[in-house]
Amino acid sequence: MSTFGQLADRVESVLHGYTENTEPSTWLTTSATSTTTTLTVYDASVVGRGYVQIDDEIVFVNATDNVANTLTLAPWGRAQRGTTAAAHSANAKVTVSPLFPRQEIKNAINNTIDSMYPNVFAVGSTDFAYIASQYSYSLPSAVQNILSVTYSIVGPSKEWFPARGWQLDRTADTDAFSSGKSLSIYSEITPGQTIHVAYSKRPTLLVNDSDNYETVSGFPSYSEDVVIYGAAFRMISFLDPSRLGPQSAAADMLDGVRPNGSGQNAARFLYNIYQQRLNEVANNQRRQHPIRSHYQR
Repeated sequence: MSTFGQLADRVESVLHGYTENTEPSTWLTTSATSTTTTLTVYDASVVGRGYVQIDDEIVFVNATDNVANTLTLAPWGRAQRGTTAAAHSANAKVTVSPLFPRQEIKNAINNTIDSMYPNVFAVGSTDFAYIASQYSYSLPSAVQNILSVTYSIVGPSKEWFPARGWQLDRTADTDAFSSGKSLSIYSEITPGQTIHVAYSKRPTLLVNDSDNYETVSGFPSYSEDVVIYGAAFRMISFLDPSRLGPQSAAADMLDGVRPNGSGQNAARFLYNIYQQRLNEVANNQRRQHPIRSHYQR
């Protein structure tokens, strides 16, 4: 299962398959703090005045020294274009005028994860002991819908029976239930037995490069490619020749033969794949969590 950083790499790989442009790049030869304004790189000759990307951060280079291989940033040059100033280690990649800024790719990934709900949902669970004198029990605030309510039975069989009578209250009295959500149980259950509640919830967005997609978002592992296609179609429309500045004579010539609107055409192609896979994943998840009949008081 991919991490957030690996997902961003895979989206970038898909996007670069639609362009012949290769951004000039080099790397840091010494580390930099979040406030450093003079950077030492392996080859400063590939960098000009303008924006460059280091890891996820975009910075503005004001001057270069091709002898000392240093880049001098503008006084306001850190954390440009909505990125965050961060420390960078030696050997961190430095990309000149990135076609697809990494932070934007990560934003597109999270936007896709968020938009997949409620077609695809994260799954959570909670357990509590049944009390004979109590009908209603507090649920986590993340609960959106109940997928199943089962309870353990007395004896060595270790079976779990479905509860036939229950009701979800999404606007429960917060004085009694701090989360504002409760579950009322109307089935006859032996006191002390464990009740297991599986529920759907909104996905959790990814933050750190090391965040595991399935573990953090809560989405099933087989939905990973949906996120990749969804993020790619959100990014690829920026590939139209009218929006690309030539980075070399060869790139300029290739842009001349690429028809205007090609970015939108590629975006529609990726969007169609995204929608198809989204429907397949949603249907698969519905089969895994079928609607269970029950009665309410």
